Amino acid sequence: MALVTMPAAPVLAQGAATKPASQDDVNLYSTMGAVSVCDLAVSEQVPITKSLVANSRMVAYVIASRHGSEIAGVGSSKLGNEQLVQGSYIQIVRWVRQGCYDKLSATDKEVIDKVIAQLQKAAPAQAPGDKK
Repeated sequence: MALVTMPAAPVLAQGAATKPASQDDVNLYSTMGAVSVCDLAVSEQVPITKSLVANSRMVAYVIASRHGSEIAGVGSSKLGNEQLVQGSYIQIVRWVRQGCYDKLSATDKEVIDKVIAQLQKAAPAQAPGDKK
């Protein structure tokens, strides 16, 4: 069961991977997505639900095309498109919470709070070292 409900991920390009994305790579791409989400939500009043989905897909596309859908430390197989989008979504939400949360509208804060609450609820169900 997905933590968030999102439209299906587009089919992503599977470019020749030079190496799996490092945690630094994932943080960089997610931060870039969060900056875009914050800018659109605060400056342009774009509903955060729309910009989160678009930027999650962007991060997933970059990981798929530059790193062959692989992330270091996340198993030895390629991640599926939906896994990449979901993971990107979660990372972007965390960065938005740290970055521009205080400037968001009440509606947008509710979206962020709901995702964070779902993550916190799911975390205790996963035992340390469990890679579900």
